[in-house]
Parts: sequence; structure tokens; C-alpha cells
Amino acid sequence: MKLELRQAALFKMLREKGFVSAGDLVRGLRLSRATLASLLTHFSGQVVSVGETRNRHYGLMRPLPDLSAELPLFRITHSGQLNPIGKLVVLHDGCFLVQPQNQKFFSLPMEIIDMQPQGFMGRAFASQFADELGLSPRLQDWSDDHFLRAIARRGEDLPGNLVLGEESALRWQKNVHAPIRRTALLKNANRAMEDQPIGSSAGGEQPKFTSLIEGKHCLVKFSGPFDRPDKRRWCDLLHCEAIAGDVLKSHGIDAASTRMTVDGQFVFLEVERFDRVGLQGRKSYVSFAAVDGFLFGNRDSWTASAIRLQQARLLSEVDLIKIKTIDLFARLIGDSDRHFHNLGLWPNFENEASLLPMSYKLAPVFDKLPMMFAPIDGRVIEREFIVPVPGADVIDVWKPALSLAKTFWDVIAKHQLISAGFRKIAKDCLGKL
Repeated sequence: MKLELRQAALFKMLREKGFVSAGDLVRGLRLSRATLASLLTHFSGQVVSVGETRNRHYGLMRPLPDLSAELPLFRITHSGQLNPIGKLVVLHDGCFLVQPQNQKFFSLPMEIIDMQPQGFMGRAFASQFADELGLSPRLQDWSDDHFLRAIARRGEDLPGNLVLGEESALRWQKNVHAPIRRTALLKNANRAMEDQPIGSSAGGEQPKFTSLIEGKHCLVKFSGPFDRPDKRRWCDLLHCEAIAGDVLKSHGIDAASTRMTVDGQFVFLEVERFDRVGLQGRKSYVSFAAVDGFLFGNRDSWTASAIRLQQARLLSEVDLIKIKTIDLFARLIGDSDRHFHNLGLWPNFENEASLLPMSYKLAPVFDKLPMMFAPIDGRVIEREFIVPVPGADVIDVWKPALSLAKTFWDVIAKHQLISAGFRKIAKDCLGKL
């Protein structure tokens, strides 16, 4: 009975506090270290330890419905090899342990956060798999545990190069990427709009699907027909996104490769996925949302976050200047959707088994467009572009960012595939700059 009482007290502390130091357990349970060590031997299959003897912490495993508390982890290499790297151990109080690295996390690791289905395709993902996973078809109802179950069982083709769970790993090994021709883009767009997800779950609200086109993994955004004002505006904005990437490339800032296709009354923007290498290879990728949330929790601006990363010696001065330029350029082209999922980083790990990056490098830019002019609830609402006043943190990149923005608006104003109405907007914005 004494053992049962001690077990109850031990488990209560571990449930409430996640990771608990040996010293706190000794004091909280009123035991000697020797007695604590003896007690823990009875629960070696439920309690995990991490750290050296004098700084050891303990956590209580928390099995998930239909899953173990220990989920195998894999990385997919550039050459397309699936490598086992360890396991993610789910603990109480929202904590996690990555073994064999013995890395402690007080929330989901950032790469796994970025694997969570979201946006337009995330909703389609939930609609497709909810019944077989025993989850709500409404993505907004999902908890962290629900996301983990989805990632561990249907996560074979999510962003980045991490695969979680034996079931997802087996599905990846059986997964065959079926290429499509550009003549089938409209058919795939119609399927996507019918909540029949195609490809993997990428974020964002603009209608899209993923596919293999001419040997390249692409995210395909689309809009049309032209005779609907709101759809016509989205067509213009897709052209803007492609042009913004080209303008940034001209300044030495890497951006996702894009291709525009017009099929009758519809426009398609193919964005090559930079987290994919060839048919099977992948690269690790993390969003600013995951990195800032994990390290700082501020999410104030791309510039402010990049400054914090550089001050922590996690980001180079060169990349800091680039991010400041991107941030100001986005404001100068009316990009009102500068959220933290719309900028990303390449993580640099000490080894492939680690989930804690040593540093970061700016990933290719994507999704930069004048969202202030986007339709709202199917209506085109004309808005006035006001030139932003640069703050002290970006004054050093004002001239290059201004030059890029002028080039952008000038190209838009002369682009014959863009509607006359939006070309006029571009001329007005250029005049204000």
C-alpha cells in the first residue's frame, strides 16, 4: 500500500509539472534520493529521465488514443532515403522528450508545429481523414493531441522532411507521386474546390492543390472565371505574386520559382516547392511562426524577430538585411498579410537526429503580393494605398526596398495579362512612391 501511495504522489507531481527535477521530487515526496531511485525502478516503463545525475529531470509518459506515448521519428534525406532518427516521447503537461538526443520540449517541437494541417488544404485534409481518425471534420476543433494523431497516422506528405509515426512512415514508403499535365490543371482545381484534397497539406486560404508537374513538386494556386470581379481580382493578384518573386530575385534575394498558366477564363500559379528535392527527396524547413513562437513568443514583425535571432547568433547579418528588405518591400507593395507563416528558414542541425537547430538561414521567399487589394467575402473593395513611414529598424534598407517596390508596380502597370482596373491601381501606387 505504501508503494501505491508513493506512486500516486509521484504521478501527481509529474502530471502537474511535466518535467520535474530529482531535487523537487525528493522535497515534494519527502524521500531520500536513494528511496526515490528505488521507487523509480518500479515505473521504468512509464517514467523517463533526462540529464546528468545532479541535474536529472523526470517526466511521465502519456499515451495518446490509438497511439503509444513513444512515436518513432524519421527524416527523409535529399536523396529520398527514409532514416529512423529516434522517437518523440509524449509526456504530461504538454511536454515532450526527443530520444536518443534527450532534448526537452515544453511544447510541440517547431518542425512538428509546421506539419499541422492548416488553411484551405488543411480543411480539406480534415474533411478527408476525420472519420478514419475519429476526429472532428472541423479543423478548428482539433487540439494538439488531435494534430499529433493526424500527423502520426496520415503524415506521409506534410511540409518539411520529418515523418512522425510508424503508420505515416509505412504510408510514405507506399506513396506514389502521380504526375499531371498542365491540361489537367482545371480538372484538379475543380476537385480541390469540391473538398477532395490532392497532394499534401500546405497552409494558406487561397484555393490551391499540390501536384507533380514535369518532375517538380508544385503548389498550384488558381482563380477564375474572369467574368466575376472577385475572381478576376484574384487572377491579378496571382500574377502579382509571381512578379514580386522575380523582382526580389533580381536583388539577390532567393524566391520560390513560379510559372503562370492561363486556361481559358482561369489563371494558375505554379509555385515550385523548395522543401522537395527531385521525386522523393526533401529538406527540413521551419516557418517564422514556429521559430518565433518556440524561442520568443512575440510575433510582432519579421524584422523584429530577425533582429532577435541575429542578436542570439542564430541568424547571419546578411540574412537579417535580406529579411528587413523583404519586410519593407512587402509593406511598399501593399502586402497586408505579413503573418509569420509567410516567411521561412532552413534550420541547421548538429545532426539529423536533433530537433533543436543550431542556427537558421533564410529560405526562399514566397506568397508576397498586395493583399490589401484582395476581395473580402466575394466583394472587391477599393482601398487607398498609403506609403508606409519606415521605422528606425528598417531605415538602412529604405532605398533598396523602395527601388524594388517601384520596379514591382511599374511591371504591374504595364502587364497586359493584368486587368485594366488593376493596372490603374498599380500606376496610382507607383505615383505615390
